[in-house]
Amino acid sequence: FRSGTLAILPDSPKTVSELAETYYQQRILPHLKRPDCVRQVLDHDVIPVLGGLKLESITTLLIRQAVLPVVKRAPSHAGRVLAVYKQMFGFAASIGLLDYNPAQPLKRLDLGITQNVRDRTLNSNEIREFWHALNNWPRLSLSSRNALKLLLLLGTRSGELRLSRWKRSEER
Repeated sequence: FRSGTLAILPDSPKTVSELAETYYQQRILPHLKRPDCVRQVLDHDVIPVLGGLKLESITTLLIRQAVLPVVKRAPSHAGRVLAVYKQMFGFAASIGLLDYNPAQPLKRLDLGITQNVRDRTLNSNEIREFWHALNNWPRLSLSSRNALKLLLLLGTRSGELRLSRWKRSEER
């Protein structure tokens, strides 16, 4: 090493595609139970778009231009794509491949990414049909059938119910 310089190791990622593989192998696989979601984003929305570019050429504008078509094509998926870009380039900055994360300044709202909010509710006929379909579904276990009925009666999402804290009824 010369004074004031840092040698990049020969096997260090030099392109976005190489960074994506390093990020996936070192950060995603060891830490996520379901790495397939990130793999899908890398394979379909990152590597084909920016994969051939050198890391030092990546700018915030380039990442923005890579995410905008996804916003138009699949708005709910675009948030995931932006998150992967931010995490991947944050990883690159944290291991010294980049001086900063070029995806960090990008904001969801500035790109037109909105949260997937649904206002749709079932009408009384749909509720009745669903209830009867549950009873007539032979391959559905009793516990699954009852869980779905409970969700329907409470009008809640499964994640909300699963994470809720149950207190004894006399405490209310």
